[in-house]
Amino acid sequence: MNEMEIFGKDGSHPIPELDVCDIEAKLKSGGAELVVVIASPMADDLRSRKRLMRKLENYLGYIRSEPFAAQYGAAPPVSVIVRYHPDISEGILDLLNQCHGWVEDSGATLVLTPLVLKN
Repeated sequence: MNEMEIFGKDGSHPIPELDVCDIEAKLKSGGAELVVVIASPMADDLRSRKRLMRKLENYLGYIRSEPFAAQYGAAPPVSVIVRYHPDISEGILDLLNQCHGWVEDSGATLVLTPLVLKN
């Protein structure tokens, strides 16, 4: 599998685009929330793991960027929130749980929250 197959735009994957912030909110109290949305079930396969890690890496790079600092100030409180489909694989959820320290090292807090699906 080449990099384009792993990291290219893919509307059929639970993480369709890696180079965009799904939701970005500037908080009135200061700081920001950056949200990753995984709206469909995600399997625990190598491609999904690599896509998820690249998406998070891009978010953390953005937090450390000059444009982010210009908009939010130096060292604002930042939450990276992953909203995931309740049928996400346990392996992917375990991988996300291992990312707390990595996200904290970038000056943010990782929050994992299942989506609430309505019938």
